[in-house]
Amino acid sequence: MTARGPLDVSVIIATRNRAELLAETLGHLARQDVDDLRWEVIIVDNGSTDGTPAVLEKAQGSLPLVAVSEPRPGKNRAMNRALEVARGALLIFSDDDVIPGPGWVREMAGAADRWPAHGILGGPVLLAFPTGTPEWLKDCAFRGANLPQFVQPQGEGPLPYAPFGPNYAVRRALLAGVRFDEGIGPTAGTSYAMGSETELLFRLMKHQGVGAIYVPDAAIEHVVLPAQLETASLLRRSFRSGRSAVRLGWDRHVTRPGRSVLGAPGYVWRMALRACADYALRLPAGRRTSLAAGLRLSYLLGCLHEYRSRRSFSGQPVPVA
Repeated sequence: MTARGPLDVSVIIATRNRAELLAETLGHLARQDVDDLRWEVIIVDNGSTDGTPAVLEKAQGSLPLVAVSEPRPGKNRAMNRALEVARGALLIFSDDDVIPGPGWVREMAGAADRWPAHGILGGPVLLAFPTGTPEWLKDCAFRGANLPQFVQPQGEGPLPYAPFGPNYAVRRALLAGVRFDEGIGPTAGTSYAMGSETELLFRLMKHQGVGAIYVPDAAIEHVVLPAQLETASLLRRSFRSGRSAVRLGWDRHVTRPGRSVLGAPGYVWRMALRACADYALRLPAGRRTSLAAGLRLSYLLGCLHEYRSRRSFSGQPVPVA
């Protein structure tokens, strides 16, 4: 645990003020069956003011833990801080609220060995909803608020697109001189464009030609808290998803060329007005009927917000005809 030479794997997680969730995640990592892999777990404390330092100190006895501090808020700032110290040939990125299977790290590393020509790996992300969550709400939250579930019907093998959610790995050699974009992804507040990992993986695949592999045996569960299923929280997430769609240019329905009206394409305004009318009609019928319409409206409002800010993830104006 004190050696400073190269390692096989670095697991990287950023955390901020979620000590209880982090403790659970670290407990699952401590039970990993890694065989003879040389590995480390890098936890970047992104300015926590709760009991996170105590959780990290306790975990030192059960994990090859490297605790790092990045006080400036921003998940991608924390990720970039971790890249400065990571020693693993394979970097596995996740979150502080996940339940990895006991062979998670081993399966990722094994797939990296089996596919040496591919630089990105992604495993399944399953959503662990609170007990008693109705099926309609699970479906609405996943589809409307873009909760990070990633499950593919295929076996292990190449993916035509980037993996999604807190379960992906990148060969460290590919990140020499490459960093996460600190202008996107979670910050200390709730107003930001989502897609911190998506932007990086798209960049690697599109501009460097890096291939991705799906690893179905390297699954994790992503914990969904009851508060995250409240209407206000889902609407905020959908709004952030709309911002991301424009920032990354990944939703053809809101990024095709169009005539600009007040800083955004006119057809997006029309879509938003129709969504507003639909939401108003459904609202009196109750949450089950109105939530999907509300999420669609919030998504489009997020798109309009991002267009009007006229910024892209590269720092250039979003192209609007």
